[in-house]
Formats: sequence, C-alpha cells, structure tokens
Amino acid sequence: MWSATATTRTRASGDGGPARLLLVGVVMVVGAISLSASGVGVAAGKPKTPAEICAPMTTHPERVNQTQRALRPFWLHVPKCGTTFSVTMGQVHCPEARITEPVISTNKILKTPACKNRFARLTDPHDGLVLSETKRMVVMLRDPLDRVISGYLHKFHDCKSMQLKYCGAAYWDRCNTPPPQVLNSNPDTVLQYAKCVQGLATHMLNGHHSRDRNFQAPTPHEVLAAAKRLQEAAFVGIQEEWNKSVCLYRAMFGEGGMTDVSFGVARPSKYPENKNKVRKLLKDADWFDTADNLVYHAALERFKNDSLHFLGE
Repeated sequence: MWSATATTRTRASGDGGPARLLLVGVVMVVGAISLSASGVGVAAGKPKTPAEICAPMTTHPERVNQTQRALRPFWLHVPKCGTTFSVTMGQVHCPEARITEPVISTNKILKTPACKNRFARLTDPHDGLVLSETKRMVVMLRDPLDRVISGYLHKFHDCKSMQLKYCGAAYWDRCNTPPPQVLNSNPDTVLQYAKCVQGLATHMLNGHHSRDRNFQAPTPHEVLAAAKRLQEAAFVGIQEEWNKSVCLYRAMFGEGGMTDVSFGVARPSKYPENKNKVRKLLKDADWFDTADNLVYHAALERFKNDSLHFLGE
C-alpha cells in the first residue's frame, strides 16, 4: 500500500499532528487502490518500435488499448511535470497529425482538422481541472521537491509576484535569461518561491489555475478531494517514470501513430549545478510541501496499481 516515505516526512511543514491525521484520511480515500527509470532513449540508427521499447517494462508488449475505451482526453497540465506528454496523446488519439518531433506545440495538433474533436482539452496553459471532466483527466505528476526546483530555475514559474518583482511587467520575456536571484540561488528567494507555489498540484486538481492560489496552503478537505480525483481520472502518469508512463498509456488506450519520439528526455535541465544548490537549500531549511506530497503518493499508488494491471508486472 503506502511506502515508508509517505509516512515519515510530515514534520517539516510545522503541522506534524494535523499532517499525520490528513495522511490517514488520504489512505482511507485511496483505500485498496494500490520506480525505476528505463533509460530508453531514441538511439542512432533504426528507431525502435514502441513494442520494443516497452518490452522490458511489460510481460505482454503486444497488448494495447486494454481499456477498450475511446478516450477523449482532458489534459491537466501541471507545470514542470512533462509538457511533452502531449506528444504521446497526440500520437495515440490523432495519428493524422503525423507528429515527428519530441517537442511540439499543442496548437499544431489541434490545427489538424481530424484532431479537432479528439480531445476534451489539450492546451499549453496551466488551467485547473474542470471538475466535471475528472473521468477524462490525463495528468502527469512529479516529486514536489523536484517540481519546485525546476519551476524556480524556469523564470519563477507560476509565482507572478516574484516574476513582477525581479523581472518587471514583461516578465516572461525578460526572465528568458534567468535573473541573478535565480542563478545565485539566494536562500531567501528560494524559500519565498517554494512558499509561493506550495500545494500547486493540489490546487489544480481542485479546479484552480496554477497561479490562483499563490502563498495559500490547501485545506485538508482539498487534499482529500485531490487524492480522490486521482483515483477517478482516466490516466495518472509519473514524470520520474517517463518511459513506463508512456508504455502504460499505450497499454491502456492504444498505440495509434505512436513512435519512439514519445520516449526519452526531450527537454533536459539547462542548469544541473543550480538544481543541486537549490535542492540543498530547501533540504537544509527542512522545507516540505505536505499537501502535494500526500497527493503525489496517492498518484504513485494509482500508477503502481495500473502498472500491475495493464503491464503485468
């Protein structure tokens, strides 16, 4: 059921008692819904087929679309959790788009006439879940610490007040080259950003835009609701398990026009040394996002169980 890591890190948010009670609640919600990177990339020479790439991760790589569901997916695009998963959805649900690049604008997919009505939502902006679309939801989640580090180094992603403060009104263009506060990784700035985007995934699963609840921690009710919606979703993937997530999606909803471009790291980090520095600062400060960690562990349980069921591990 729940791994030890889900039960030991509930102290640093400063609310150890309530957090532990909340964890019990999440376990009750998750109930019976019960990581290793494959390292498969796009190699030189003849590209591998999806079945060949997925073979090490499943006992039956030939089985696809096991849900027998003509899914019209609703993408909940949580920031820093895998923008390029839209390529997988595009290849599976609209092969007519003929996607050949590992990074593509969703507009290119949606402008293909045959794709127009294949998706309930497939857009780049980070709008929250439309609650009535929960059963169509496709979402990728990521360890909250890694997501915060990545967002901090990417133009203070989703913290508008910090973007305006350090980059000005045209923050998205002016932050194109990260400002000194980012590359110098000032401890105060790092912690301010982490507090700004706390509970971001939880908020989005409750219908809020990624920037609507800056500096507001989710309530216990919102955490439980988010965990429940992950059980009801059409698909929950894990960013750290990228290739396995792609293989799971293929097993559940079909192969369509899938090629090897859906696999591997398409957008590697530009600042690996700074990532390590920011990670150390947050760990030294004992920073911990209680809400998003509980939700992330609910996602891990859903992913684990779907993998057992559809990949046969």
